[in-house]
Amino acid sequence: MEQGFAVVLVAGLAVFGLMFIASESDLTSPDSPSQEQVVLLERNIGNVGGAETDIRNVSFRDFTVGEARGDIQAYNAQSADISNGFLSGDSINIEYNATQPRRGQINFEVLGRTGQGKIYAEVNGNRVFEAATVTGATPEINFTTEVLNSGINDIKIGTTKGGLFSSASYTLEEVEVTVNDRKFHDFRDSFELYSHELENYVSSNLSFTIPVSSSRPESDLQIDVNGNQIFSGSLVRSTQEVEVDKREADLKPGYNTIEFSTDGEAKYEITRPEIVMRYIGRTRSETVNLDFGMTQGQISYAGEEGTTETISFDYQKLLPSTNELTFILNGEEYTHLPENGYNEIEVDAEDFEEENSLRIQSEGSFRIQNLQILSERIEG
Repeated sequence: MEQGFAVVLVAGLAVFGLMFIASESDLTSPDSPSQEQVVLLERNIGNVGGAETDIRNVSFRDFTVGEARGDIQAYNAQSADISNGFLSGDSINIEYNATQPRRGQINFEVLGRTGQGKIYAEVNGNRVFEAATVTGATPEINFTTEVLNSGINDIKIGTTKGGLFSSASYTLEEVEVTVNDRKFHDFRDSFELYSHELENYVSSNLSFTIPVSSSRPESDLQIDVNGNQIFSGSLVRSTQEVEVDKREADLKPGYNTIEFSTDGEAKYEITRPEIVMRYIGRTRSETVNLDFGMTQGQISYAGEEGTTETISFDYQKLLPSTNELTFILNGEEYTHLPENGYNEIEVDAEDFEEENSLRIQSEGSFRIQNLQILSERIEG
């Protein structure tokens, strides 16, 4: 009887030993609830998406810089309002001190109009233009030496009322008054940049031509953008190209100023001045599709209260701007604005199934490396 009991005891210990070994095997398997971290997916994706460069040209009129005869800018405004009513009115009033003036020109575009009044232009009290002008019109008003003086010249742009008890107003854009004169003068103008061009900025270059036969490069030509010098040199070549660095020139959305200047008896005739803006104008979207399976033990592990589930990855943008990434895990969307370097997104464990799909969508171009989906036990 004692011998039979011994046999049963040995058999029981053997079975218990096998169960213990199996239990130890489960604890060290990927499904084990005693692990601190389970990797559910691990991939290197690489480069995603693409883009194309757009170009926009910003052109300026020809001009002269230095001690010489040329068209001198007496007035420049991006927008202005003129009006005339029963009790009050607004006009553009300009004083220009001329040396040897020969002719002048007034240019603008009409953006809006109220009433029946006529736009007029006067030079030293002489009315050189008067007309009822429609929206979209771009008059070119010329005046000659007959109405100009050496010394102070008064130039006025206004509107009539259109009737004794009537009123009228005009909204003007790109208003410019120039006088052909002999004196030392610089050139100053403005150009507009749009926010999407600067957000996706690639490069910009200023190009222009200097007729060598009609220029005197005794002193350097200096070019400033927004008050920042981008070029200074004595030019002897006919065709010039100057890089306009975004940071050095402090380019900003909206209107930016450009100025050409020189000293002494130097003279530069500038023809065909133009800035070529290059920026990312069109991006190509691309979707990354990943499939991965999970065991029932992994699903149970992720569903525990003491774990957190994340998608982590290393991100590098390949374009100036950053676009949102959308992760779609088994139909559930997670949107994230990535930063260069390590990124992490927390996901819901209830989204996991035995067969899983992960889609990554975004515009633009970027690189994703070391993508992992983790389930990790939270300490404490």
